[in-house]
Amino acid sequence: MEYIFLVNSLTKKLPKESKELIITEIEKLNESQKSSVLSKLSTLHLKNPALVFWIGNFLLGSFGIARFMIGDIKLGLIRLILAFTSILIFSMADECSIDKGSFFAIVGGVIYILNSWVWYIIDLFLVGKKLRKQNLEKVLNALNKYKENQ
Repeated sequence: MEYIFLVNSLTKKLPKESKELIITEIEKLNESQKSSVLSKLSTLHLKNPALVFWIGNFLLGSFGIARFMIGDIKLGLIRLILAFTSILIFSMADECSIDKGSFFAIVGGVIYILNSWVWYIIDLFLVGKKLRKQNLEKVLNALNKYKENQ
């Protein structure tokens, strides 16, 4: 019965619908397996979705930091490159003549809006969902590895 406390503490970091799945998987084990699995689950390093949301998404989201925090390096690099490209284009717009400067300002503005606002808002929803799925996979992999070893 003590595993329910652990599962309840893990549910903040997992998808909401996964609680019953984890409880069912743990209940299939005998008592000695349960105690071993509980100690293993308590030592898993699950990432905190709240921390990733507030630091990675909310504060530094336009630079793709949340993507780096969840291990999505490719999209993080794309977001980072787009952010610096828009900054570079805006700085070029200040140094050019009016015709070229307005072109660079428009291109930089479009890149900035797409990266910083559209993708930012999308990531507010997607990053947390993906992180919770990754955490669930870690928990289920730990349970499955333990079942295979026993």
